Amino acid sequence: MADHLDDESRPKLNRDELLDGLFTPASTNKRLANYIIDTVLIYILALGFNSIYIIVINEKLDLGVAENYLLSGLGFFNFVLWALYYFILELGTGKSVGKMITKTRVVNEMGEPPDPKQIIWRSLARLIPFDVFTYLDKNPPRGWHDKLSKTQVAEDKSLYWVENN
Repeated sequence: MADHLDDESRPKLNRDELLDGLFTPASTNKRLANYIIDTVLIYILALGFNSIYIIVINEKLDLGVAENYLLSGLGFFNFVLWALYYFILELGTGKSVGKMITKTRVVNEMGEPPDPKQIIWRSLARLIPFDVFTYLDKNPPRGWHDKLSKTQVAEDKSLYWVENN
């Protein structure tokens, strides 16, 4: 007869022991590279959209009258663009452009693809002021947008799950 342990006498593992080997969290350097690449791309997108917006508004209204409206509209649009950039890319692919370049991806705490609710929370939490600084000195690096959404950025090659394409 096989000698085995019942559930009560089996040794318990903590979260870190359970996840050890399932995936490798991305390094601080890769996280920083992701942020820089994505920020540059967001600014380029914003510049393009803002230029179109200014041209359209300038043709329709006297710019002097619309100046405050123009600036407040652009500020809000840029805020939304920041969240949408991450939401659309990470929901569709699990990666932003920065993550594609550094070969990392967003995973949930079990190393699996996050669900849409987690991506929404992750994208919105990035709008918290100073969020970018909350992960730079930790190992593994996890910022507020990671903790609040219960996600993490992991090395692509280390993931144990297979994508369904």
